[in-house]
Amino acid sequence: MNEYYSNNVKYAIAFVPEDPVYSKVTQLKEYVRSNYKCNSLSLPQITLIKPFDWEENKEYILVDSIKKFVSTQFPVDIDLTGFGINKDEEVFIKIENEDPIKKMQWSLKNHFDTSIKVEYSDADNYNPYVCFGCSNTSKVALKKAWEEFRNKYFEASFIGSKISLIKTTLSGNEIAAQFELE
Repeated sequence: MNEYYSNNVKYAIAFVPEDPVYSKVTQLKEYVRSNYKCNSLSLPQITLIKPFDWEENKEYILVDSIKKFVSTQFPVDIDLTGFGINKDEEVFIKIENEDPIKKMQWSLKNHFDTSIKVEYSDADNYNPYVCFGCSNTSKVALKKAWEEFRNKYFEASFIGSKISLIKTTLSGNEIAAQFELE
C-alpha cells in the first residue's frame, strides 16, 4: 500500500438554507463567478464546524454523533441582512441574529470534544455568516466586489431546522447527510 495514501476526506458541519434562500445565494455565487472570477466549490452555507479531516470509511461515526447532538437542539430563526467582509478577505452575507447560531456552534464543539474528538480548526472568535463564494480571487477583484456589495441590499429569512454534514469531493462539496433539529 502506498505510504502516502490516506482515506481521509474533508468534512464540515453547517446550516444549508433551503429554497428560496438557497437559490438567491446561488444566484449571487454565479454573479461573482462571472464578474469577479470567484470560483468557489462551497455550498451556500453557514459553517458551524470548519472543514476537518476524517476517515471516509468511518463516516458512520460522525453521523451517529451528530444524530445524538441534534436530539438536544431546536430549530433557529435565521435573518440575513446585507453584506460584510472579514479579515480572511471574504465577502459574505451578514446574519442579523447570530446568538442562537453561536450557542449551537459552541454546543457542537463541546459535544465533539467530549465524544469523538474531532480535530477541527478552533477559531477564537466564531462569527457566523453565509458564504457565497467571493473569496478565492485577486485582491483587486475582491476590492471591486466589496465596493459593489458594501451598499447593496439583501434580505432573507429561513428557519435553520436541519444541520448538514458536508463532504468535500473532487467535484466540490456535497451534502453527505442531513439531520432534523427536534
